[in-house]
Amino acid sequence: MPFHSEMVPSDGGIHGPSFKDYTDVATLKADTTQTANKIGRVARELDTDSLWMLLDNATPTWIQTTPGTSLEIKGAVANPGILELQTAETTVVDGNVLGQINFSAPDEASGGDALLVAGSIWVEADGADFDATNNPGAMVFATAVSETAAENMRLTSDGKLGIGTATVPHGGIGLAKLAIDGPSGGAGGPHIQLTVDTDDYPVMQFLPFAHDNVHFAYDASHNGSAWISSDAGSNYVFGKTSDVFSIQYNSGTSAGDTFTFVGGISLNTLGDVGIGHTGAPFTPTAQIHVVQPSTSGAQPVALFNQADIDEDYFKFIGTSDTNVDRALIDAADFTTPGAIVGYLKINIQDDQSTNPITDGDYVLHFYQLPTA
Repeated sequence: MPFHSEMVPSDGGIHGPSFKDYTDVATLKADTTQTANKIGRVARELDTDSLWMLLDNATPTWIQTTPGTSLEIKGAVANPGILELQTAETTVVDGNVLGQINFSAPDEASGGDALLVAGSIWVEADGADFDATNNPGAMVFATAVSETAAENMRLTSDGKLGIGTATVPHGGIGLAKLAIDGPSGGAGGPHIQLTVDTDDYPVMQFLPFAHDNVHFAYDASHNGSAWISSDAGSNYVFGKTSDVFSIQYNSGTSAGDTFTFVGGISLNTLGDVGIGHTGAPFTPTAQIHVVQPSTSGAQPVALFNQADIDEDYFKFIGTSDTNVDRALIDAADFTTPGAIVGYLKINIQDDQSTNPITDGDYVLHFYQLPTA
């Protein structure tokens, strides 16, 4: 493909063009009679209107414009192509923009918002003025929906990343390398979702909807109105709802289908623990509050397995007192025992090899309170 070359003097004047054809750009670059001391030389590929301009003849650096690819900057061998944007400002202060690239469609026939800058990248002085020992620069990324592009992400001069916030951490509170800020209580909040390349269903989702509504989900995701399964085997979520911290579970829901989590373990602000509730997270009303639903099948509410025969099975610590309302009552402190009013069924499985208790169901008596 023939090339047409033209001399453009460094002083900007037109001293009269010189012409030479080249079969390809490699031949042009290899012709030192054309490149040496010829900064500004332009070569045009006649077939495609590709333009090449020599920017540096010491280590030949070329800039190319080609229909379809628009602009290419190519450095010499082992040297990168570099585009540098500069400001002529002599006193750079915090917030001054050093260089900016805008993206727009000025010829869009729709007009209106379609003509505005849809995206922009710029670097600005970050948090301090420039001086002989400081040049803090932040890289800012701006995007638009129906307006001129505005800042949405910032990489600060000290390597921190802010999404939806220009300060990391947001508001200067706490510690963070990554800060994400978004509206409270909605799908547009500062949520994070992780997937793997086997499918599009999240393996993990972090949902900080608002204060008192913060959750981590595993093999599940929330779309703003419902939970969606990522795995038919199981789904889990732990987090804070109001003033209760909980771990909830679900199983048997195909990936992509919606479901409702059921309760598993709850912890309130008194340190009380609830286990087994099947509805939404509940506030336990005892130090340990166990609820067994009717759908649990043939399983005990609690199972204790003591393999060490030299240790106590249970240990109760309290204060024995003549007050019969206390938790521990010494038999010597009352005169009239209470009547038996009922029984508690327990099942015993004794794995002792010598003199074991016969496995089976047994009962413990319930007595009325004695008289002191």
